[in-house]
Amino acid sequence: RQMCIRDRLCARRLLNKFGLDEKFPGTEEITAEYEDAYIHNEEDGEDGPAAFHALMDVGLKSTTLGSKLFAALKGAFDGGLEIPHSEKKFFGYDPDGKEYDAEEHRDRIFGAHVAAYMESMEADDPDKYATHFSKFIEAGISCDDLEDLYGK
Repeated sequence: RQMCIRDRLCARRLLNKFGLDEKFPGTEEITAEYEDAYIHNEEDGEDGPAAFHALMDVGLKSTTLGSKLFAALKGAFDGGLEIPHSEKKFFGYDPDGKEYDAEEHRDRIFGAHVAAYMESMEADDPDKYATHFSKFIEAGISCDDLEDLYGK
């Protein structure tokens, strides 16, 4: 959701501050795919700067499957920070089948679940919908606009 996108922006700003944004461009398009937990400087090899390395300290927050913590981690990693991780805690991971569904995770990042909730509430209880999503209605945002809104 917005955590992933916001933390991607924070990572880009951090790398820009240290002049590393060109060396480590991060992920151009948010796909939620899991490829590798490490970032390499392909251009300069071992002679150039290393990636900005970070470790995630969750404190007392529980690390349940699909937690917002991992959305933040994914955003920062996609932004170009090197944060060791695996896909096992991302939304869309099935612990029984041991499979990761990146499309399910991507839908979550872009608010497909919120759009479905908006759509069902609008059909079932229009008065509650008008109250609950009044700011969205004022801004002219419908359930079909959420992916574009979150992608900005």
